[in-house]
Amino acid sequence: MGPKGKIVAGVEVVFISPHNHVLSCAFLSTEPYSNNVTEYNALLVGLQLARQMRVQYLKAYGDSKLIVNQIKGEYKVRHEDLIPYHQAAIKLANTLMVPTSAMYLASKTRRQMLNCIGSYIGFVGKY
Repeated sequence: MGPKGKIVAGVEVVFISPHNHVLSCAFLSTEPYSNNVTEYNALLVGLQLARQMRVQYLKAYGDSKLIVNQIKGEYKVRHEDLIPYHQAAIKLANTLMVPTSAMYLASKTRRQMLNCIGSYIGFVGKY
């Protein structure tokens, strides 16, 4: 809980199969993390779930331009607190054989719809 006993962060992870089956998972945090740490946590949770579901092919869509571009190697990770999250995400993506180029910025409409949730990461894959 936050300082006044409130939820301080929300994350949604959505999986969509090639047959348009949807699995949506929402997670709430009571710990005060920065927005960027929350974004990385969403990515890590999604990648871990993908591994557990034995996803064979994966495209990831995130709502944070910073995180998407850091994962793709287009931006450097400048904040020390993000480095372990970035390294963990890259390592996990590699174990799933997901190229970092398969990370995309979600559409503006999708990002606006999800602003009430917090962080969003969507995965389209073959299960």
